[in-house]
Amino acid sequence: MVKPLLRVVQAVVASALVGIVVWVAVPLWFHIQEEAGYRGEPGTFQVNRCVQEELPDGGGTISCTGRFDPDNSAASSGAVVELIPADEVYGDNTTLAVRQVRDNVYTPRPWHRILGIEVMVGLSVGVLAFAGSLGFAAATGAKWTFGLGFRCLGAGYFGVFALAVASVPVVAVVFWVT
Repeated sequence: MVKPLLRVVQAVVASALVGIVVWVAVPLWFHIQEEAGYRGEPGTFQVNRCVQEELPDGGGTISCTGRFDPDNSAASSGAVVELIPADEVYGDNTTLAVRQVRDNVYTPRPWHRILGIEVMVGLSVGVLAFAGSLGFAAATGAKWTFGLGFRCLGAGYFGVFALAVASVPVVAVVFWVT
């Protein structure tokens, strides 16, 4: 039989882990949507200038500056913003469909969105499964062991992996057709 104080500690830790997941996952969700170009004010971006910066390791980044014009406004805002990261070096006066968040604009990137959400869900499920094992032990009075915790963790990750594999065809059709 597990001591009553230990059951209370297990319940408190399980509740705290659930709270932490919610506290981290909600802002992370909005950040993923912004970085993938699916959140913010829609509009068009007219490229003024693109610069490619070469890094010592052979990689590089491309950034473009230009004018953002919101979709819901008849008049041009004329706001100079930056497209970071740009997918390619765009020619001057190229027009792109974007979303503006603060002083940056982002083009829609389906795979950034998909991978970001899957990572967020995978980490959340892992922590929630671990919290569930603690909550289960606290509620039933069973002795909690790392084996129980890791079995719940493994079941959670297996579920996320199965969902990710099953979602690949659906995601591919939705994002490549639209």
